Amino acid sequence: MNPTVSKKPVAWFRLFLIMGLVLLPNLLVQKFELAGTVTSGAVWGTAVDLLIVFPLACYFFVLRRRPSLIVFVPLMFAGLMALNWIVPDYAREHLWWINRSLIVVEASIIFIELLLFIWVIRYLPVIRRSIREARSSYYHLSMSTVKGIEKAFANVTGRRKTMQRVLGFLITDLSAFYYVFAGKREDVKRYTTAPVFSYHKNSEYLGVFIMIVHGLLIEIIGVHFLVSQWSHTAAWIVTLLDIYALIFVVADYQAIRKSPIILDHKGIHIQKGLRFFTFIPYESIQDIHQTTVTAKECEKDKEAVSLTLPSLETQPPQWTIQLEEPVDVRLVFGLSKKVERIHITVDEPNCFLEIFKNARGISGSNELGE
Repeated sequence: MNPTVSKKPVAWFRLFLIMGLVLLPNLLVQKFELAGTVTSGAVWGTAVDLLIVFPLACYFFVLRRRPSLIVFVPLMFAGLMALNWIVPDYAREHLWWINRSLIVVEASIIFIELLLFIWVIRYLPVIRRSIREARSSYYHLSMSTVKGIEKAFANVTGRRKTMQRVLGFLITDLSAFYYVFAGKREDVKRYTTAPVFSYHKNSEYLGVFIMIVHGLLIEIIGVHFLVSQWSHTAAWIVTLLDIYALIFVVADYQAIRKSPIILDHKGIHIQKGLRFFTFIPYESIQDIHQTTVTAKECEKDKEAVSLTLPSLETQPPQWTIQLEEPVDVRLVFGLSKKVERIHITVDEPNCFLEIFKNARGISGSNELGE
């Protein structure tokens, strides 16, 4: 259903190099007027560099992956902000059409997603019924939603894959709004009696979360005031995007609280907020051992995902689950990646290890790397 993504780190050197190649010449022409008085042609040339060349270069050479095309929204808006900053006042009359055109483009991208949501509304009764059935086997909201969608469209020909991809893209958004506005009633214990293990209570992530929310609230007010100086329409569009980011952060924290690790008779059910989720059968697990690498090394491990939450003081994960073969992990917006290891930190590590051993029927400690 979902394209596999090989997630690579951001190439910071390439980012600064591209910024130098694209921004510096335009800065010299526009801000310092080294080529003389700025003409309409110079303004349009700078607009092409900042709104098209720069986002494309970042997309292909800096991110070094193929994320959702919606990533162009912040990249193009950043280019628009830079464009309005470097163009001198007397030449800004040429920006009128550019500003409004880009706002329309960015609003259209968001509007398309809303249309996709409206398009699938008529299938909601079937989807909801399939999701309820799936929750008896896949207890977390995200995984049961994916499995429910696959079942709901199993007999739909022609547009089956299209519908699954559309809904896979929308799962992140729908889950975000669910956890923010209806997350209080979410409880995986309603669907299983298997042991569950939280991973947020002993962490310092609550402090990190409060700092992020505080920063976003300040940004919403500050950016709205700044952008409103040249366009009230753009200011409200940016504000709505910032509000969505705030909703996502709050929903992610709520999902972390409501989505503990579950060890049932089949395997391990994992959902880390809105960021990723997976199910690992016990037969796919080679061993589990105490993590011997540092937190920084875990972050650089591109063949793994980590269930350890960020804290004010970086701590390495407690356990590393080594898999027999790569397993699919579902990411945001319908993306996925294959991993060979999963780093885990739980609030009750010893109890987790004991129940894990019993669930797998393992009695020897050597296999567990103790």
